Amino acid sequence: MLSRKGRIVISLVVALALWAYVVGVKDPEMTRTYRNIPIRFLNEQTLTKNELAVLSKSVTKINVTLRGTRSSIHRVKENDILATVNLSGAQNGTNSLRIVMTVPDNVRVSSRSSSTVIVKVEHRITQEKPVRVSYLGDYSDREEPTTVKTDPETVVVSGAVSLVTSVDHVTAEVRKQQLKEKESDLVCPLNAVDRTGAVVSGVKLSKRRADIRTVMYQTKTVSLDVPVTGEDEGGYHRTYKVPKTITVKGTAKNLEDIDHIRAEKVDLSKYTSNGMIQLRPVLPKGVQVSDQSRTLMMELRVEEKDDSQTKTLSFRSSDVDLRGIGVNLEASVSEHQVTVAVTGSKEDIEKVGKSDISLYADLDGLAEGSHTVVLHAETSAENCDVKPSPDTVRVRVTRKEDSGSES
Repeated sequence: MLSRKGRIVISLVVALALWAYVVGVKDPEMTRTYRNIPIRFLNEQTLTKNELAVLSKSVTKINVTLRGTRSSIHRVKENDILATVNLSGAQNGTNSLRIVMTVPDNVRVSSRSSSTVIVKVEHRITQEKPVRVSYLGDYSDREEPTTVKTDPETVVVSGAVSLVTSVDHVTAEVRKQQLKEKESDLVCPLNAVDRTGAVVSGVKLSKRRADIRTVMYQTKTVSLDVPVTGEDEGGYHRTYKVPKTITVKGTAKNLEDIDHIRAEKVDLSKYTSNGMIQLRPVLPKGVQVSDQSRTLMMELRVEEKDDSQTKTLSFRSSDVDLRGIGVNLEASVSEHQVTVAVTGSKEDIEKVGKSDISLYADLDGLAEGSHTVVLHAETSAENCDVKPSPDTVRVRVTRKEDSGSES
């Protein structure tokens, strides 16, 4: 009889033989799922020729389950699985397009997460957008990253109209550790972004990178002097407010001896209304205005001077012209003195006399009796105003006596 060890050896040999038979001869079928297989969208150039562009895609990756023999499945790599969508037949609007699967021989697709993709297509446009540098990182109050040069300064963005119009600018990101105290050149990737800074995907840029020349400047806050003339010229009085300080930037050496900055002289005589005036600082070589003082403005208030003078002329009530008296009626003004205030420049009012002023009252529609009516004054003199006092008079309207009656 076989010993115990012999039986164990025989059992192992039989087990190995059975395993080899199953794997090597039978090779049973199995399935395996491959996740996040990217979908390739083909013939996009056809859309471009037709002045169309893709706005959105419902899916860009799918999960695929393959079936095949164990040995065949084990040989399949993710990049052996191809999912494609043909865009050549897409039209403006919403398109449902079939996803075509290509897999290695000896395996087949058992299932997939999606068999179609919804592709929205719009008219294609191009627009030129500015390139702006975005500095990433934390900076102290004395540090200011500065862009010396950007090449290119603008980039052409193309794609679906909704996407392109949402692009505010194209950004090149620079990190703090890339900056130096001397000017240095960087090559930065470009991304289209909207007003909030979010990346706009699905558009094409005429340039994918930009050459950026940057430098890390120091900042310094100093006093600002603003010379002003013309505060009280041209019949106006002007008051203003200006910033007391300005923040400038440059190398530590260039900023060392600066304790104040003088702005260009502002002539206020040409301003006749309230407003804001841009100040223009005169800067030493190698010194720039910091972003902290980007908008240096003077707040201006303008008031018209009142240089007018007044003189008074006296009239009798008999000088009042009574107009609009009814038929067969006559009127008289109660006896009292009337004064007229004449207002204007000293030169103008000196020329005005009583003969240049007319006083009148309108009696149109008044019947017999006593009435209080408005007293009017007018003048032929230019640039003068006249005002009577009192501004009403008492008149008496009576019927005319019949000139043909006997006494």
